Amino acid sequence: AYGAGGAWFAQVLSSMTQTHGASQGSFFDTKDMTPLTSGAMVETLKILEMQLKYGHPDELNRSIDLNQISMENEECMLSLNWGHAFVQSSNQGRLGVGRVPGSQKVLDRETGKLVTCNKDICPNAVYYDDIGFVNYAPYAGGGWGGAVNGNISDEKKKLAMEFLTFFASKEESRKWVIPKVGSQEYYAGYDAYRLSHMNVEDYVEQGFDREQTDAYLYSIKEGLASPNLVLEIRFPEVAKMGSIVDIAVINHLNTTKGITATDQMRRDVMTDVTANLTKIISDYDARATIEKMEKILPQYQKLRGVYGELNENKNLIGEVRWVGYALGF
Repeated sequence: AYGAGGAWFAQVLSSMTQTHGASQGSFFDTKDMTPLTSGAMVETLKILEMQLKYGHPDELNRSIDLNQISMENEECMLSLNWGHAFVQSSNQGRLGVGRVPGSQKVLDRETGKLVTCNKDICPNAVYYDDIGFVNYAPYAGGGWGGAVNGNISDEKKKLAMEFLTFFASKEESRKWVIPKVGSQEYYAGYDAYRLSHMNVEDYVEQGFDREQTDAYLYSIKEGLASPNLVLEIRFPEVAKMGSIVDIAVINHLNTTKGITATDQMRRDVMTDVTANLTKIISDYDARATIEKMEKILPQYQKLRGVYGELNENKNLIGEVRWVGYALGF
């Protein structure tokens, strides 16, 4: 849904907006679709400005290929990236892997301001003797999926599903997720997505560094096991929303590069983004009413598992229309 800039923005923002798990929502409130921007977005922009200050000089003009190459060439010592960067890295034995940072301050949804974490506000936070409570919100973004069109012949449906099943199988997927270091598959790089991809010995056999692989797999397990895991948004218009956020963030960073930005500049960006997101939701809901479709809020609530809790109508599906087979991995 997001470009790389939007994904990094969502990751930083989520550490301040979600404290009670995915059912709470990290970018929109699951109660009423209120954008969770305000003070959290202002602080996120400030953090990204500081990252840019010490980042690669070409950072705003390229995407994830830049930090991959820069890490390989040892031009950068710290980077954010998806898991495939580990699989593709030639810096075996020299690359450290860890979870993304958390936040000591989180958003008070009533006031729109940031408050300091404590065990009540951040029940899933980790306590450190020197800095206190830190709220972590691992961002489970992206993912692969395959679908088969329900309008094609039964024979083609079967063949397509057999192909997807084959590609996602334990044996075949291992070639791409745990490739031999230096092989052709090594440079494709897929994130681990099966339990069978979590065995460190399989990676070591293929030439990966043991200690480095341990850290990589631990970070995955730690993130997925977190009660405060952030799920990527998958409702209508999310691509349009992501584009608005991505462009606003990049434009702000370009505008403020080399100068000291003010909180007012950041608030202006936040206000514009919030207004644009709200308008997209309003426009979609208006069209949904006319065309008798489901509005965005109930779709979002169903995706976060809170629809039955917040509504009298407990039917999660409604009218079901056969479309075809689907396989997610």
